[in-house]
Amino acid sequence: MKKVVEVLPDDVMLRLGMTNPPYMYEHLENIAKVLNHPRVYSFIHIPVQAGNNTVLDKMNREYHVEEFEHVCDYLLEKVPKLTIATDIICGFPEETDEEF
Repeated sequence: MKKVVEVLPDDVMLRLGMTNPPYMYEHLENIAKVLNHPRVYSFIHIPVQAGNNTVLDKMNREYHVEEFEHVCDYLLEKVPKLTIATDIICGFPEETDEEF
């Protein structure tokens, strides 16, 4: 990503798309640097899918709520005015009221 940002024309803005927490973990510092670049929008889409680890496991997600929170907290600390979009699935099969 850093190499792409370096060659962006002055009149071009880049917006990062969607990625999942486990693929971001080892790259958080670099992602924050890219999101702070003047030609990159301070926006990222990170799907949480569910706010319960049991439901995330049933969904076969490769992360838990705490990892999602860590990624978001880190980026919000390092990238001023960052906007984070997410997806939440409500009513996943077998999801209980307590898990919801």
